[in-house]
Amino acid sequence: MSDDIQSKLARLRLLYAKATDPDIQADYAERIAELEAQLLSKVQRMEGLSGSNNPQIIAENYYPPPLDSAAERAKAAFAQYLRHLRESCDVLALALVDSNEALAGDSIKLSQVDVGMNTLTEIPLTEAEKSQKTASQRFGRGGGESRPLTALEAVGREPRLILLGKPGSGKSTFVDHLAVCLAGASLQRDDPDEQAPTDGWLSYLPTWPANGVVPPVKIILREWAADGRVETATEGSLKLFIDFLRDQLVPEHCTEAFDLILDRLRKGRALLLLDGWDEVVGDHTLRILRESIKEIARSFKARIVVTCRVLDYEAEPLRKLAGFGLHTLADFNDEQIERFIGAWYSQYMRVRQRPDADAADNTRRLHNAITELPDELRDLAGSPLLLTVMAIVHANRGRLPDARALLYDECIKILLLRWRQPKGQPDLLKRLKLPADKFRDADLESLMADLGYAAHTAADRDQTNSRRPADLDETAVMTVLARGFNTFDPTGKHELAGKMFKALAMGNGLLLKRGPDTYAFPHRSFQEFLAGQHIAVQHNRIGLCRTYASQIHWHETLLLMIGYEVFKDRPDVGPAVNLVRDLLHRESLSQILAGEVLALASRERVEKYDSELLAPRGLWRQMCDRLLALSTGKNGALPPPLRARAGRALGRLVFDSVESLVQPTASIAAPDMRLPLTLVGLEGGRFEQYPRWREALGRYWCPVERGPFWYGEDNKELQRVKLDYDFQIGRYPITNAEYARFLAAPDYGDERWWTEQARTFFG
Repeated sequence: MSDDIQSKLARLRLLYAKATDPDIQADYAERIAELEAQLLSKVQRMEGLSGSNNPQIIAENYYPPPLDSAAERAKAAFAQYLRHLRESCDVLALALVDSNEALAGDSIKLSQVDVGMNTLTEIPLTEAEKSQKTASQRFGRGGGESRPLTALEAVGREPRLILLGKPGSGKSTFVDHLAVCLAGASLQRDDPDEQAPTDGWLSYLPTWPANGVVPPVKIILREWAADGRVETATEGSLKLFIDFLRDQLVPEHCTEAFDLILDRLRKGRALLLLDGWDEVVGDHTLRILRESIKEIARSFKARIVVTCRVLDYEAEPLRKLAGFGLHTLADFNDEQIERFIGAWYSQYMRVRQRPDADAADNTRRLHNAITELPDELRDLAGSPLLLTVMAIVHANRGRLPDARALLYDECIKILLLRWRQPKGQPDLLKRLKLPADKFRDADLESLMADLGYAAHTAADRDQTNSRRPADLDETAVMTVLARGFNTFDPTGKHELAGKMFKALAMGNGLLLKRGPDTYAFPHRSFQEFLAGQHIAVQHNRIGLCRTYASQIHWHETLLLMIGYEVFKDRPDVGPAVNLVRDLLHRESLSQILAGEVLALASRERVEKYDSELLAPRGLWRQMCDRLLALSTGKNGALPPPLRARAGRALGRLVFDSVESLVQPTASIAAPDMRLPLTLVGLEGGRFEQYPRWREALGRYWCPVERGPFWYGEDNKELQRVKLDYDFQIGRYPITNAEYARFLAAPDYGDERWWTEQARTFFG
């Protein structure tokens, strides 16, 4: 026993010597003192000792006293909390489609497939980083002088951080990965014998300082928002958070750790993760939680990370948190995509007990499939969520669809198939005992669409009394299911709803049990897609679309609805055109959505539907004019994010995809009058259709006369040279569309237009 104590003492003394944080050193010193006291007691004689809690030595064996102190119980409970957090967060969402083939209790570990995430923030390269980059890597964004700040670095830099991201950008995944690794590292630090990866948990957090290990405390904000005390509160407070935190420890039997967790938060010896700020809705709830978070930031020294969707943050002033740094997650780059696919398939095949060769082969095939997708869909692989969906669909279907909405549809069908056929039990349709000619797969999907719509509208029905935003309780799920079954069996609808609810509650991968009485979809994007499927078949569809077009958090739903209709096997462009016509003359937000809807429909499909829509005064041109006015501020001041959305939609309507623009014969549907004639390259007299271009060309080119001339980059000292010739420069920055037309030009390969360096780089 003494050898074991001495071994632990040696490891702890080594960790103490390496630590630089005073608080961490204090922790180690306390544990060292405890072990030294135990070691000393071993050599004490029994003579003179009394009391039932004293150490005893019998036959040279050391028997420690019972752990009956509050401090010891708190430490044990805290370790239990960290283990629960580590295990519950270390599962990749949507990782397994058919758990029946997996090993019992096994799953794909998030920690094994994480490839790191970047933000859109650029930081200067260090000298060491510059020397490591190749010439081709240096040629590009930032001129080789900068690189993206990683999300992990952002947490380290910002004591108070709001991490923004698009739907499916990996915000929650990043938080879970951070929680897993820091929980594991904290346990390993306190007990060197704790089970850990070979290289330690910090090997999964490559830039995290070894002396910065702090335990994580994770809060899902929609669950806090659903707390009844928030609903009845008149103002936000630290007490609201403390009460909710205490309740969170009860289900895991970790209540004795509460004071210790609170003490660490106050002293800055923990990391507080507040996930899903966008899922808190309603002015009252937002205001109460906003005030409470401000009190947390004022009272606690702990680092705080808040995650939120970009659009929800920008559209709602109540989501702004003073004193918080702001960074936005970037999409996966090509290297991250390739690494994720390899890691995912490796874990997938491990769980399925398949050989490594299968993982390598499937990785190669999925990577090739993504590479061969059209530009629009290939770009979607940069979304961690959609890349996971692609992997799931590919693993189960052997192919990938060619539209975002179809990806969701495929994945939902797979998940429904999984829980419809549990191992060893009859098919759900058979258990429902409904005639096969009356209740089919499509009806099952329709029920899920009803649930998606119910979840997405739950917060809208009563924003001041919302229990669980974007979630459904058991009563709500049963009500929706019973209403759906009423068509098939009015008298047995409640029994049927109960059977289906039981199947859902057992864990199907599509509707997840979040708590004792809470159910939600694995990601809001699935909820939004299903809500769109519900709207699509309603008799008052246009009215619903008109209402929701003015609410930004419904835009994703409407775009997914239209995307499914225009990309399915038998495309239907009519509903998209009708929606655009209805929204064209409404408020700015609806007009921007209309432009995005028309871009989804595509020029080719719209022309086949009704060629008059592309006439000079047709719907297409009218939409372009509206978007141009919105993006340039001519219709009044819009927030920059909305102007950017209008500009992107305008670009899609005018130029279509970059893939089409690089074709020499490409035509432009509605050219931007600010751009030069050479961009479009119209032949055969088509220029006469746009006589204003002569005037536009005169405004576009700015003459620069010969003589003294200053040049250089903004961040470097300018130089003055003397030019012996006149030239002209474009008024606007070069766009992707212009560059695509440059690539398509017949003389692109003419060496007269290339410098030696450019010829070397571009081949």
